[in-house]
Amino acid sequence: MTKTVRYILYAVILAICIMAIFVGVYSIVFKDYQNTDITNETDNTTTNNNEEVSQEAIKAEFQNLFVNTLEKSNFDESSIVKKDASKEIVYNGLQYSDTKENLYEMNLNIPFINIDSDFANSCNQQTQQTFVNEANKLLQQTTTTGYTIFNVNYAAFINNNILSIGIMATLKEGNNAQRTLIKTYNYNLTTNTEVTINDIINNRGLDTTAVNKQIHSVITAAQSNSEALSSSGYNVYTRDLQSDIYNVTNVQTFMQGPNGELYIIYDYGNTENTSEMDIIKI
Repeated sequence: MTKTVRYILYAVILAICIMAIFVGVYSIVFKDYQNTDITNETDNTTTNNNEEVSQEAIKAEFQNLFVNTLEKSNFDESSIVKKDASKEIVYNGLQYSDTKENLYEMNLNIPFINIDSDFANSCNQQTQQTFVNEANKLLQQTTTTGYTIFNVNYAAFINNNILSIGIMATLKEGNNAQRTLIKTYNYNLTTNTEVTINDIINNRGLDTTAVNKQIHSVITAAQSNSEALSSSGYNVYTRDLQSDIYNVTNVQTFMQGPNGELYIIYDYGNTENTSEMDIIKI
């Protein structure tokens, strides 16, 4: 083998080695870049899915609370002045089912607050106006433009000295979209006074800014989902993200659950024909 041939051979081998090193480094860097990009995309998708699943899970959990009972833990009710001493602080004041062909069907479980106080009386009157009067309208009608289905259930819990009551109704009238109506009462059993959302926040030492951030996170995600569905041709409920109702200090519909968890409820069916709601659990 001549000296020239050897040099050429060495040069070829060296070039092959350099090329192999370059390819190897490129592959590693490109692979890492690819993996990073895919991982981020997957993580974002997973996060969005988890947020959506979490909100649906919270709604299902909340709705499952409405089993028409009072859970009072170990609360000592001996100091409570009841209207009927033989019954619970909250009991099923109206349990009624009825069906009339071509007109309606209803299944009612409407609570009565069995406390002798002005605030309890006011709550019972509101319940009468909102739910009992609706049932009476159905019972009295003889003609209809569509079949009506009306269901009412409640949940009641005592945490320390705070009584929380939630009443949930579904109303389907003819071809109209089904409505979900929710009414809540929060009652201080020691002072016989109404409990506000600010009372709950202060009692639990919650940070208002943090709660507002959580509310807007849920509402913004819900509105984004609605916009995506709307662009696909679906009829959806539109939220006004700038509305003052999403400031925690203006929250009207809320209650504490069996373990003291706070549910902030935005039930749009209270004013419109929709079952849409957003629930923030804290």
